[in-house]
Amino acid sequence: LRRPRGLACWRGDRAVGFFGTDPDTGPPYDSELAFKNFILAFNTLLGLGPDGHTASLFPGSAALDEMRAWTAAVEAEAGFPRITLTYPAIDSSAAIAFLVSGAEKRDALARLRRGESLPAARVKPLGSLTWLLDRAAAAT
Repeated sequence: LRRPRGLACWRGDRAVGFFGTDPDTGPPYDSELAFKNFILAFNTLLGLGPDGHTASLFPGSAALDEMRAWTAAVEAEAGFPRITLTYPAIDSSAAIAFLVSGAEKRDALARLRRGESLPAARVKPLGSLTWLLDRAAAAT
């Protein structure tokens, strides 16, 4: 029985799935990055947290500095573990859009505009980067 293509497989608390087109030959989630300038995703939609985090990349997290693996284990402020894509995996997108809604995101957006080094500011896709804001988030 073959594993489904492009889906994560879980064993206990560890992701052991594959990104590759063929689950038997694609790189495992926890393997080191083997590709430079490789398009992993064509379109990626991200959000923005009030603290400037995105994709479970939280301020102060060791995952912010992971540059050799596709994923990293993180613990959210709520105390539960997560697995996040790292910057190299996220940045390997042809197009990234941030969808930001709500007045509680205004401060994070203002900090990003000032050039503060928040986690969301470190997203640098191979392709385009677009910000989509609702009126509440965009209000100054």
